[in-house]
Amino acid sequence: MNLRQLEVFIRVAETKSMSKAAQQLYISQPAVSQTIAELEDSLETKLFERINRRLLLTNSGEVLYTYSKRIIGLLSEAQHQIKDLANLKRGKLSVGASTTIGIYLLPQIIGNFKKLYPNIEFIFTIDNTSVIEALLLDAQIDIGIVEGPIFSKDLELIHFAHDQLEIICSSEHKWARSQTKQITIEDLEKETLIFREEGSGTREIIENVLKSKGVNYRPQHILNNTEAIKKAV
Repeated sequence: MNLRQLEVFIRVAETKSMSKAAQQLYISQPAVSQTIAELEDSLETKLFERINRRLLLTNSGEVLYTYSKRIIGLLSEAQHQIKDLANLKRGKLSVGASTTIGIYLLPQIIGNFKKLYPNIEFIFTIDNTSVIEALLLDAQIDIGIVEGPIFSKDLELIHFAHDQLEIICSSEHKWARSQTKQITIEDLEKETLIFREEGSGTREIIENVLKSKGVNYRPQHILNNTEAIKKAV
């Protein structure tokens, strides 16, 4: 039994005629007759009785008609649902973002997206870059937005923006009072630094730069939130 057989069966049941069903389906009457015969053979029961040149459903035919209409209706509904998903008229999107992006950029990005596609439901996960990468690889989120490097070759990367990292210090620190505003490698090596936690994309980028410049840095405090670091300074 297949969908095409059910469609032919429904048309015969509703027109009460194989010839009319054939005309509406643009197929030959023998093809309709063969389809009904195959259905009856597979179900081992008669589906129609011929009365006064009309084909009327048997009790078994009535049961099959009810379920066939339901099946075809569900298929049509599924097709509409899938079309809506493809056109972003409805659906669910699971988004992961690294901590910095999740705090400062994600709300605006999602706000703009919701204006265009108001019926899309969002599920958010905010964590450091390494966690977001792991969630993507485990198919627990649909898309990740991070600022740090991604190491897996199984993920597709699209660069969408550029950012600039700055060193910050207290307004009471000697660097803030300096007239030159120049910080040397030696200056950095003398200071204790506040870093993000391991796995943070921001930390990964900073450490790569410091190592490339030969800086012997000393991260004395580790905080997992950019706002906490700003307040700690």
